[in-house]
Amino acid sequence: MPALTPRTVASLAPLAAIVVFAAVVALIVVCGSPDREPVDERWRELGVAEPEIVFLGDFSEEEQVLFLREIQAAQVLFEERFGIVTSDFTTYLSTTFNSVNAAYTRLYPGDQLYWFPCGGIATDNEIFVVIENCTGWGRANEDVLAHEYFHILQSASGTSLRAIAPWKTWLVEGSADYAMALHSEARGRTTMDERRFGARYGWSDIGEPLPRETHIADLLEDDTWKLVYQVGFLAADWLVERAGEDSLLAFFSLGGDEAAFNEAFGMTLDEFHIAFEEHRLEVAPPFE
Repeated sequence: MPALTPRTVASLAPLAAIVVFAAVVALIVVCGSPDREPVDERWRELGVAEPEIVFLGDFSEEEQVLFLREIQAAQVLFEERFGIVTSDFTTYLSTTFNSVNAAYTRLYPGDQLYWFPCGGIATDNEIFVVIENCTGWGRANEDVLAHEYFHILQSASGTSLRAIAPWKTWLVEGSADYAMALHSEARGRTTMDERRFGARYGWSDIGEPLPRETHIADLLEDDTWKLVYQVGFLAADWLVERAGEDSLLAFFSLGGDEAAFNEAFGMTLDEFHIAFEEHRLEVAPPFE
């Protein structure tokens, strides 16, 4: 297995694992809810350039439009919810891992991605998505694009993702999963309540607290992956309830360190872990 690289934030999203806590429909709701104007019209009002997508492999014209509209829908929604939008990034969407890894190594000579057959990874300015082995969802890997785009916004807010401190891996990924859940609900797929239920069920099954530190290599372990992403989603959701949605990107704009955590969320990191562990025992007690 190739060495992991600190340049990337791993969004290890083997979609079979996501399905554990989210039932996803394959139907794409291109225009959103009927009482809102179509996504493409709302996107044009943002006044940003069309997101650049490099398709690596055999994608039909319809699929290319589908993936573009998913990114545009995320741009619209996240601008509405978080007040920030950018098209200053490139997405590499591939039918095979080898092709996307080759694109990555051309941009970052001497580095390479670890193997993943279905999911995405983001740097500060690029998104890399592979759909080689996306069984269940098939080739419709749309929500992952929203997750990775939120990583772009984290970086655009002021904190580079190239040097992720072990203590904030759950916040980087959990907040991106929170944003992805908003996107999925807005697109008519999975509701926030469904994701909360599934994540809490998985948390009870694991029966462990949210880890204080997680190294990128640890994400290759299934339970750790679930704690960082699924429980990280619950943690972000819990923080939003107390400090508002703006706090998620405020953390990155304030510097992404422990002082920023205190200022953005109104509590120290230690206070958070104590309170969130109490919350775990209320909403996701371990199974007997």
